[in-house]
Amino acid sequence: MMKKAMMPLQLVITAIILLIVLFVVLYTFTDLFGKEKKALSESITSVTEDTDGDGNYNFYDKCPCDADVEPDEMGKCNGKDRMWCFKEK
Repeated sequence: MMKKAMMPLQLVITAIILLIVLFVVLYTFTDLFGKEKKALSESITSVTEDTDGDGNYNFYDKCPCDADVEPDEMGKCNGKDRMWCFKEK
């Protein structure tokens, strides 16, 4: 049979072990989701960016690399591919 003094000590040790496990799990998930958050943020920024400054987001802009330019019948902007400024970076 356990002594009465052992029960609180056992409870404290169990709590410490659980806290250590909790910190390890939280650290692992924070590191994992931190990387995903960065990738998601970059993805959102690329969609909501306005490279040419004409007030239209690149996602909706017909010529995101040139302001005040409309694409010709071939879909080219000033004779270049629609996304030429992104390919040169």
